[in-house]
Amino acid sequence: MYIPRHITRIESDGEDDTLSTLLPSLTKLTFADNSRLEYIDRYAFQALPFLSINARDGAARLPSYVNSIGDYAFARSFCLDANPGPLVLYSPITLGEYAFHQCDFGKVYFTGIRSASLGSNAFTRCRDLEVVIFDVDATLSANAFLQCAKLKAIVFYNEVTIGDGAFHGCGQHLRLFFNRIDPFELYTDEEWHAKGIMHTERAHAALDDLDEQPDLQLVEFEAHELPNMFRRMGLDEEQARNTLA
Repeated sequence: MYIPRHITRIESDGEDDTLSTLLPSLTKLTFADNSRLEYIDRYAFQALPFLSINARDGAARLPSYVNSIGDYAFARSFCLDANPGPLVLYSPITLGEYAFHQCDFGKVYFTGIRSASLGSNAFTRCRDLEVVIFDVDATLSANAFLQCAKLKAIVFYNEVTIGDGAFHGCGQHLRLFFNRIDPFELYTDEEWHAKGIMHTERAHAALDDLDEQPDLQLVEFEAHELPNMFRRMGLDEEQARNTLA
């Protein structure tokens, strides 16, 4: 499906009026260069497991003008390894509840000039999700990454607000990285536990020492440590920076 440049809104009348009903075999979504698309309605592209987005530089990018993605808009789509690269979302952007529920991107990058707001359960049960990078201010509602069992790293470059249950079911291998922000000034131990982070030791380890502290889940970093941090997450530094640009 090709979305022309002049289209600014994709709307749906409800769960029974979606592209999965009208075009159940839809496999590719292509946006025009310099697309002006701003709004994707709830349920619009849900339940399209073979769906892929046209990729550039190996990344699946929604148009940079998109600032609102509704509830369940892409839930249970992108499920069958059709999108090997990261999903890139540009801020300012608001994701509704369950917007990318059970989608199988391995990496998600948020970039832009303002903030990203994730509704409750926005990325719940994304079975292959491993790395999320917020290059913008971020607000995570309750259960935002619930039961993302493979999730191992979330990087916050800027300010962040996190709702309860955001990381429940993600496992003890998940680490949150904060750019010059003390995570213990954000929330108390009890508040971190309510968000799904159980190991809240106050160790300020250098990134090179993390292997010696396997239970450490909250890590503060500085800009000069970025190359090492990207390497630890299995990312090529130059490629990651280019993707976020």
